[in-house]
Amino acid sequence: MSQHDMFLDNNPGLTFRADINAALAALATISSGATEPATLFPGMLWLDTSIPPDGQLRQRNQSNSAWVSPPGTIGSNIKRTVITTSQIWTKPPGLKFLDVTCIGGGGGVGAAPLTAAAQGSACSGGGGGGTSSQLYKASDLAATVSITIGPGGATTPAAGSATLFGGQNGGGGAAGIVLVAGTQAATNGGVGGSASGGEVNIPGASGGLAWRLIIAAYSVGGDGGNSVLTTPLKGILSATLAASGAGTFPGGGARGGANAASQAAAVAGALGGAGAVILIEYY
Repeated sequence: MSQHDMFLDNNPGLTFRADINAALAALATISSGATEPATLFPGMLWLDTSIPPDGQLRQRNQSNSAWVSPPGTIGSNIKRTVITTSQIWTKPPGLKFLDVTCIGGGGGVGAAPLTAAAQGSACSGGGGGGTSSQLYKASDLAATVSITIGPGGATTPAAGSATLFGGQNGGGGAAGIVLVAGTQAATNGGVGGSASGGEVNIPGASGGLAWRLIIAAYSVGGDGGNSVLTTPLKGILSATLAASGAGTFPGGGARGGANAASQAAAVAGALGGAGAVILIEYY
C-alpha cells in the first residue's frame, strides 16, 4: 500500500524530503491499496488491490463523487479457473462478466469377456460429454450459484453424469455396449451427452462401433467419443487383445477394449473422463 494526501507540509529538510518521496511513491504505484485514499481528487487514479486477482484500476469522476472504470479497462484483469469438484460458487466483488463452460462426464466402457476358439468380444466406445457455454453480466448472477461436477462413467459400464452451473447443463455421455463372446457382429457406441441452458450448446460425440471380425480372427473396440475440449480415443485392431482406454479430461468417452479368439482372460473396462466447469472472470 502506498498512498499520500498529495500535500507537502512545511517541515524541516529531511522530513520534507521524506514527504516528497512518499508522495512520489503514491504516484508511482497509482495510490494502490485495499481501501481508497483518504484524500480524493477529480480524475485521480487508484489501484484497488481488494479486487482479485491483480487489482482493479479505478478513476475518480470529474465531480469527485464516485469511482468509475477508466475507458478500456473492462476485462483487463482476467481470471481463469477450472473447477473439478462440486461446490457453491460465490460472486466475487468487482466482477463485471463471467464466462461459464460446463462439460459433462464421458461414458465408461465395460470389460470384453474371455473368448473360445472362433469367438470374439469387444465393447463399443463411451459417448463424450456435452458442452454448454454462456457469458453472463455480473448483475444477472445471484450472489451464490450451485456447481455440480459430473464424474465419468464407471466400468459396469455406466454413463457419465451431468455437470451443472445454475441452469446450464452439460449432459453425460452414454456408456459403451459390450459385445459378449460370439461370432461376427457389431454394436453402436454410446450416444454423446446433450447440452442445454447456454448461448452455445454442443452435444458430445458418440462413441465408435465395436466389431467381432471372426473371418480374420480380429476384434476391435470402439473409439471413445470426445467432448468439445478433447480428441477421440481411437480403437485398436488386434488378433489377440486390445486394451480399453480411460476417457480424457474433460468429458472424453472411454475407448472400448477387445478380445480376439481363444483369449483366456477378460479385457478390463475403463472409466469415462470426468466433467468440469471452466470459469473466466472479467473485472
